Amino acid sequence: MDRTYFGGIERGERNVSIDNIERIATGLKISAHLLLMQPEILAVEADS
Repeated sequence: MDRTYFGGIERGERNVSIDNIERIATGLKISAHLLLMQPEILAVEADS
C-alpha cells in the first residue's frame, strides 16, 4: 500500500475495505477490531 493511501484514510478521504483493514492490522501486528475501536475505548483498555 502506498503512503498516500494511508494519508487519505487518516484524513477521511478514502473508504477502507475490510480486506485492507486486515492487511493494515497484520502489518501493525494487532487485531483488526482494534483499528475500528474509538480512541476513548482504547485508552481505557490500555490503562487496564
